[in-house]
Amino acid sequence: MLRSVIGALMLLVVEGCNPLTCPRVEMIFPCRCAPSAYCGVPEARCSGIPSAYCGVPEARCSGIRESPRLQAALMHFANNGLMNLKIDYCLMDLCGDFFPNGLRMRVLRIRNSRLRWNPESRPLERLADTLERLTLVRVNVPEDWTVFSALRSLKIFDASECLGNVPTSFAALPAALDMLKMRWCKVRDLAPRAFAHMSSLNTVHLEGCKIERLR
Repeated sequence: MLRSVIGALMLLVVEGCNPLTCPRVEMIFPCRCAPSAYCGVPEARCSGIPSAYCGVPEARCSGIRESPRLQAALMHFANNGLMNLKIDYCLMDLCGDFFPNGLRMRVLRIRNSRLRWNPESRPLERLADTLERLTLVRVNVPEDWTVFSALRSLKIFDASECLGNVPTSFAALPAALDMLKMRWCKVRDLAPRAFAHMSSLNTVHLEGCKIERLR
């Protein structure tokens, strides 16, 4: 049964995580930005290990509780070539026009934040062509994961410690996904061939998840 679930996966990590398993993932973000009065206006400084993401503009937003204010920051970033954004301890209303047109974002990391999802408005549609990595750690996720299906360029999806139930089938996730992380999530059971449609998927991290049955 387990073979039918993992399909063509090259690696399924459930416990005993080894950070050297995929060093590319650990080293992919060596860039740091100079502080700015406007949420970390892009000014990337790179050091250490070369990376495909090294040198791209990066910004950080923290503690913004008003969604319009965060949207104003995103508009500023769109006009300045933002490609890498970290959001911490913010409140976000994710509707169809939340992300501005022209935002060529490749990396979006949201942590410790509260998200108000409106899946019907397709809130991630404007990131479909560029977003390659999405991190939603310790945030609430929608029950309907079809909201992520628009992200056709997505390669890495990290939903570790997400607040909410994880679906038993991941058919809504993009087929081009290379890595899926769901550490310490509420994964109670998995449907047969849960990842079968992801032909490029190499690694799934399920450390800390109590999988009671494969059905």
